[in-house]
Amino acid sequence: LGTGTNTCYIEDNRNITKVPSVAMQEGFTIINIESGGFDKVPRGEIDIRFDSSTDNPGAQKFEKMISGAYLGRLVLEIMKIAAAEGLFSKEFAGRIREIRNLTTRDINEFTLSGHFDCGNEADEKDRVILYYIIDSVLERAARLAAANLAGVMLKTGKGKNPCLPVCVAAEGTTFHKSRLFKYKLDYYIKRFLNDEMGIYCDFVKAENIVLTGAAIAGLLN
Repeated sequence: LGTGTNTCYIEDNRNITKVPSVAMQEGFTIINIESGGFDKVPRGEIDIRFDSSTDNPGAQKFEKMISGAYLGRLVLEIMKIAAAEGLFSKEFAGRIREIRNLTTRDINEFTLSGHFDCGNEADEKDRVILYYIIDSVLERAARLAAANLAGVMLKTGKGKNPCLPVCVAAEGTTFHKSRLFKYKLDYYIKRFLNDEMGIYCDFVKAENIVLTGAAIAGLLN
């Protein structure tokens, strides 16, 4: 979960019936589920408006709600609408209209310091409103990421024993470096997966797993 998002899991070969030659073999296969393209998550009016402004409208809908390439731009879309509806001061609203790009790194820095390159027009009330906008976007992203993990764990049937949790090898700047996101994800893992669904997982930090996996796949094929 960094610039984009994706999920892989280990499947019993017997269940991979679309490839009979694999289904007849003993063992397991890692399945890439292209989770960023999931399109059944309910979206709001602003999501749809933002999607239409991207280079690939209608594609990667789930990715556009949780990943680093999009979160900053989504926040900016919300800021512009909030400014037009009078939530910010007149001075800060004018500054917002001039902003052409906002990155996920920018919004993370704002949650750390209360500042980014927004000039001197933002007063304390503006900053508080902006913080809550960013907080809400990351809150939803954490809920969706938890749902993503829950779906995979339910498919595998693993993690029902807290002494044998699913190991989640996690990589990406959104996952590891967002000040608010990881705290929120941990909360929803505890609240929904552990307490309500009775499934458990542990996260391990893996370095360059996407690059390593691509290299291994190239060597094997």
